[in-house]
Amino acid sequence: MKIALLTHSVRPRGGVVHTLELAGALVRRGHAVTVLASAEPGERLFREVGFPVETIALPVLQGDLVAQVAQRIDTLVEALPPLLAAGRYDLVHAQDSLSGNALALLREAGHVLPPWLRTVHHLDDFSQQTLNVWQERAWRAADGVACVSDGWCQHFRDTLGQPA
Repeated sequence: MKIALLTHSVRPRGGVVHTLELAGALVRRGHAVTVLASAEPGERLFREVGFPVETIALPVLQGDLVAQVAQRIDTLVEALPPLLAAGRYDLVHAQDSLSGNALALLREAGHVLPPWLRTVHHLDDFSQQTLNVWQERAWRAADGVACVSDGWCQHFRDTLGQPA
């Protein structure tokens, strides 16, 4: 399969490391994987990898957390269509709410996307309701949800009524 793995950063953070490790495992199984990673000005991936990585240049982020999240999502909405052009990938895997929201918005706008999976590492309870709404949209709009722990799989099944 041709798989795009989307991650929110090029920094050595848990979700990014998970994305890189997943990409390596998929490559070892014979899949063609490309990681699409957001990068702030001057950033590059924190380590060398044996598969393609394409960076999506973020603007200098401004404002409060909600404004910065909106800027990141908007950047992805603009950048992803040519990167996910028809036939380029068989599956897209969003590792975070930022890319999940961008994919949801693109699909809502009529873009034809490959099936996409959302991995949920955990869910946060934000004080800003907008962030909670965006977090939920990022997994509800996906074609499938995966979780990194049995506890979160159970939470999705028992509390949210969503198989994971």
